[in-house]
Amino acid sequence: MSTILASISCSTFIILLFKFLGRRGVETFPVIAANYVVCVFVGSYFFTSETSLSPSELPSFLLAQAWLPLAVVLGFFFIFSFQLMALCTRERGVTVTAVAHKLSMVIPIVFAFIVYLDQLNGLKLAGILLAIPAILLSAASKRNQELAINDKEEQPDTRKSLLVRSALLLPFFVWLIGGCTDILINYSQRFYLESKDFPFFLTVIFGIAGILAFAWILLAIARNKQSCPGPSTMLWGILLGIPNFGSTYFFLSALENSGLEASSVFPLINIGVVAAAAFSAWLIFKERFEAYHLGGLFLSFLVIILISLGSQ
Repeated sequence: MSTILASISCSTFIILLFKFLGRRGVETFPVIAANYVVCVFVGSYFFTSETSLSPSELPSFLLAQAWLPLAVVLGFFFIFSFQLMALCTRERGVTVTAVAHKLSMVIPIVFAFIVYLDQLNGLKLAGILLAIPAILLSAASKRNQELAINDKEEQPDTRKSLLVRSALLLPFFVWLIGGCTDILINYSQRFYLESKDFPFFLTVIFGIAGILAFAWILLAIARNKQSCPGPSTMLWGILLGIPNFGSTYFFLSALENSGLEASSVFPLINIGVVAAAAFSAWLIFKERFEAYHLGGLFLSFLVIILISLGSQ
């Protein structure tokens, strides 16, 4: 249970930090890139402290790992998912992002039914069927309706119209990419990883994501579309990177060592993050919940509770 609580704490901190950065007007992508550097250092520290490999032996050791292709794919997913979460938090709020991202657990649970032949009962099925309307209601806040009205009244501004429609779809894409990422993580843990492999596995994932992020930043600087990040970027990167590494590490540990099936670990962690992020957003950022938003949040809790009970 301690690994589940640790994963909940780290994930909640990440969502709140994105909200804080958005309010301060901090450009998130350089912070995300810096965060991956921090993750690589953290993972490398734990890996080298637990093995006797020399630096010259690491390349051959890495190439011999069967999980390497999965780690590369996950590196792409991580950078894309993180940027989506940052955009969604800025445009839609902490709770909407938390709900969309955490309800993505429905995707790996369905995958487990089909591939791993997990038992499907009435409670789990009810939760899965209610997941999509829960996300839609969470996104249908009054603010979104006002955006849609303004967009309709200003037809000539095609660019603004596209931006508004993109903002309305952000929670869905956060949900979809989050679910696919969880499938790959669970698959890797189930078939390829042992506890001792977690630090190096995560180091490779974060390293791939970091290379992609910095390549994108350098390209943007070369095209004069972005200035060089300032010293504060690394500070924000440290604040983000440590809980980012911890969130995934503790999630893998919960899947491996908690004694619970994945279909139980997913809902326990997700309901904790949704509740903690919603309460923290109300307490710290004074976020207001519209009627549709509250309905979606209530339905989200119902979804997670149903799946939790159906997993027992």
